[in-house]
Amino acid sequence: MKQYIKSVFPKVPDLNERNGKNEMKEKKTWLGVLCVVLASVLWGSVGLAVRMLTDAGLTSIDILEIRSIIALIFTGLFMLIFCPQALKINIKDIWCFLGTGILNMMVQGLCYFYCIKATSLAVAGAFCQTGPMFAIVFGCILFKERFTLKKLAAMVLTFSGCLLASRLTGSEALSFIGVILGLGTGIGYSMYSVFGRYAINKGYEPMTITFYSFLICGICAAFVTDWGAVAGSVSADPKVLIWMILIGLGVGFGGYVLYTKGLQNIETGTASILCSIELVTATLIGVTVYGEILTAPVLIGLILIIAGIVITNVQLPKAAKEGKDV
Repeated sequence: MKQYIKSVFPKVPDLNERNGKNEMKEKKTWLGVLCVVLASVLWGSVGLAVRMLTDAGLTSIDILEIRSIIALIFTGLFMLIFCPQALKINIKDIWCFLGTGILNMMVQGLCYFYCIKATSLAVAGAFCQTGPMFAIVFGCILFKERFTLKKLAAMVLTFSGCLLASRLTGSEALSFIGVILGLGTGIGYSMYSVFGRYAINKGYEPMTITFYSFLICGICAAFVTDWGAVAGSVSADPKVLIWMILIGLGVGFGGYVLYTKGLQNIETGTASILCSIELVTATLIGVTVYGEILTAPVLIGLILIIAGIVITNVQLPKAAKEGKDV
């Protein structure tokens, strides 16, 4: 009889229980936001290492391979010591890691590198920041995430800010190949959010996704890397090896683990919008470390980016009370 009554009249959680669940969900959300922001800061600081390695004679492809190999080593050692069981994957799910390793890490890196050659660093940087837009669209189509007015406002603000912060005023003449490479950069940028989400939905841990993504990217990039130049730069200046380790440990291992961890607790589109802080970090490093001039358009652009990020993560009182998104 008791079981019958429970089945007909299920227990309704009391107010304290519901508040506890809401608080737990809110904590997880902010943990996800913090992880993505920290990852973006690490990615934004990559310019420090890239400049050093570029001055040593390495190309962007060489740097991409170095980052992948060193990050793979650190990730693998960490997993072997603390969570060896996370190395196991179902071969049927390998397509998830092919997506993050090839379409994101490899394709985006190649498109970005050649887009810089075909256009300019500013134009390539602006195209790279179209990634959040593609991620939001893919998130809505593939994962049934809601396309809200808040997301639309955040997209407009962050992209407009990126155009200004990248110093793209519209005066640059864009070639057809430049546009194609630029769009490839933006789409590739969003692919980690998409395929990383698929892997997370299948139950894989952030460390697992990071490890196999770097493994696949490292294998693919090995065929186009100038290994002679890499060895020559290290032998000419041993300090280059330190910068290689830093870019692999911080930007590679740390950045991707944090970002993937963030994807566990926030939506794909939200995570991509938060990544706009990467450009803010890069700009501030340019000003403070390299003495670059912070012009009015750049400053306005940074403010717009921050405004878009704030809009993404601030819940309106009415919506928060009802547990809805705007």
